[in-house]
Amino acid sequence: MKSRQSFRAKALYVFTALWLLPPAGVRAGTITFNDLSDNIAVVDTTGRITSSVCTTNTAVESCHVTFSAPLNTVSSSGSPVSLNVRESVLGPISDVLTFSFGSSGGTIDFVSDMDGGAVLDPVPGPFVVETGTVQDAGSVTWTLVDGSTVVDTVAFISDVSEIPEPASVALLGTSLLSLGLVRRKRARLRA
Repeated sequence: MKSRQSFRAKALYVFTALWLLPPAGVRAGTITFNDLSDNIAVVDTTGRITSSVCTTNTAVESCHVTFSAPLNTVSSSGSPVSLNVRESVLGPISDVLTFSFGSSGGTIDFVSDMDGGAVLDPVPGPFVVETGTVQDAGSVTWTLVDGSTVVDTVAFISDVSEIPEPASVALLGTSLLSLGLVRRKRARLRA
């Protein structure tokens, strides 16, 4: 009986220890660019930003962030390297995000257009449509000396244009036209 209790205690101990260990590739943190107002704010949960410079002029607002890799990093990998953010599916580019990284750290540049400012040129990379919610732009996986990995995410939240989508405008127009035709038909029936 004692050996069964001992076995159960050891099994419970091993299960608890494994359950408490972080999984490989644990997400270490996120660097988020918040562009919901006229000033970009950088939110860092990695704790490894070494410098952050944000500027605003009449045409664009931009941020340049430098960050360090976790201690004991031997290599890094990830993608994408650049990202184009559109206001709508076929709309103009409102934000451009580029980042580069190596085994010692990296840099991120976030550029956003200002209302009535310059139209941004596309960069090589994928296109996404801004949603007004936090969106992942990419990630960096750091491989440490002991073989474990740490994953950092780069994200952004951008203001959504107040210009209505073409489908919404078409739906409104069709609804108004239908109401007008119904009213016209009722008027003819009364006469």
